[in-house]
Amino acid sequence: MNCKCINILLFFAASILFASTSSASESIDIQPKLSRSGFQSWTIGDARVSVYASCRLIRGDLFQKVGTCSPSIGIYYDGKESVGGSLIVKNSASLYVGKSSLTSRNFLASYESKEIIEALSKGRLAKIITSYRENEADRPMYKSYTVNLIRFNEAVSEAILRARADTTSEVDENNLTVGITVLLLVLIVLVITWYIKTKIVPKMTQTIVQKKQEIRNKSEERQVAKIAKEETIRQTIRQSVLETNDEKINTLKQQIKEALDKDDTKTATILMDILSERENLK
Repeated sequence: MNCKCINILLFFAASILFASTSSASESIDIQPKLSRSGFQSWTIGDARVSVYASCRLIRGDLFQKVGTCSPSIGIYYDGKESVGGSLIVKNSASLYVGKSSLTSRNFLASYESKEIIEALSKGRLAKIITSYRENEADRPMYKSYTVNLIRFNEAVSEAILRARADTTSEVDENNLTVGITVLLLVLIVLVITWYIKTKIVPKMTQTIVQKKQEIRNKSEERQVAKIAKEETIRQTIRQSVLETNDEKINTLKQQIKEALDKDDTKTATILMDILSERENLK
């Protein structure tokens, strides 16, 4: 047997037991009291009716914002608990407004809660029934109250305002944390960019310039060494040729011919210059 059926049976049983008294009794006005959680509640006998609210969070890419805030109502049993673990015989309190009902076992039923809030906001009276037994062997004892929840609309408004304030505080704290984190990341990126631009890039540029200069210097040194080597060869050959006799001139001519045959124009040119110089000295 589900909780809805149990609620209906409790309601009809209580109605039969208290039919004569309830028809003659008047409604009881109950003033709200501030609960420990900060929301308003109405207490009668072992039953307590509380109204509260919650707000929906809208999450963006980085930041959050507060969405719609909706009220809810709950019924609680604050009396002595029965002995035994059976859900059916557990002491409970039930709230009935029109055709809608809530019990202390399913006080979070959102649809029934919405229907009851709408009815109570229009000034409807509520019936509260408590069911109690010492243990499983005892017959249940019922108490029924027809109540008028004073300042119900004001309590609902206060609950929504409180929920919005609490949620806004939570959202602000979250957004502040996210904002500080984003700011720190931006600062880190700026510092890294500044360090790369002012420290690393100039050093790398200087290193590249130095490497280029070193390569240029080495190239020039190789060129100078090559020219010096060629000049040394030239002078050596010239000196050697100048010191030769006429018989060796023919050898020089032969060497020129061999160089030309090998397409060694550089050696041939040097030898020809020396030959020309030798012949001019004669």
